[in-house]
Amino acid sequence: MSTVTAAELPPPHVDMLGLGPEDGGAVWLGRPIQGAPPRIGLHHRHAELEANLVLAGTGAYLMDGSRFSLDAGMLVWLPAGRDHCLVERSADWRMHILVWTPAVLATLDPAHPLRAGATPAPRRLPQREQRLLAAQMLDIAAHQGGAGFRSGCEWLLHRLWAAWQQAPAAGPAAALHPAVARAAHLLAADGEMSTTELARRVGLGPDRLARLFRQQIGLALPDYRNRRRLDRVVESWSPGLSLMTLALGCGFGSYAQFHRIFVRHLGATPRDWAAAQEGGGAGAAQVAGRGGDSRHLSPP
Repeated sequence: MSTVTAAELPPPHVDMLGLGPEDGGAVWLGRPIQGAPPRIGLHHRHAELEANLVLAGTGAYLMDGSRFSLDAGMLVWLPAGRDHCLVERSADWRMHILVWTPAVLATLDPAHPLRAGATPAPRRLPQREQRLLAAQMLDIAAHQGGAGFRSGCEWLLHRLWAAWQQAPAAGPAAALHPAVARAAHLLAADGEMSTTELARRVGLGPDRLARLFRQQIGLALPDYRNRRRLDRVVESWSPGLSLMTLALGCGFGSYAQFHRIFVRHLGATPRDWAAAQEGGGAGAAQVAGRGGDSRHLSPP
């Protein structure tokens, strides 16, 4: 099956993570999906190399016209400048997020796969290796803002790559039909596009598109639309904003529908989730990176 090319896809969101050459990178430890600065639930790209270490739950990334299935213990690389989207995740999904600036990436040998823009397949790390890495990430994050933080980021990049190389392969990604990959991108850009219009844009009949989409993405088209609407609500929310107003503005037909889908995907009610974000409760995480600060994050 042929894979979709970048030229066939609508432009993704470009994240500006605000990291300078002196920063080295950033580390978000043990973060649930809500509130992480990279816009993981939307099709996006950024100039930084990214790696995710899954701590709990199951999920799936779309990247390079393929679907990568993930579960606890898996390490996934997201190359710099590469369009990607976390399209599926369970309510208990948690992961470490790490990014490295282009300046750090440039310290690798020019032939290194990560510098050359390769997309290494996700691999599952042994439990002992996961525990060691978690402790090392915590130690490096604790030195944020210090003179050694950038060198710690560089060391961590080599450490993760070595761990990935030694881990067993987790199986190949599932190649997507080019029309399915394009449909997923189009819906990320315009979640209210009708199935008829979507099918016309990708060159398939509505019934065949709906069938292939569910088979290959793992979600029916209506469920995928609602997932993307929920992502937009979470991305847009900040303390003081009404979740109900955001939900209706992002395409939900009623607050009851939004509430039901929110609980199904995020494992908490909208009110409890917002309270945890505002109060920096158990779901909050620390960020290590620019400016030498350590703070609880809210969705951008």
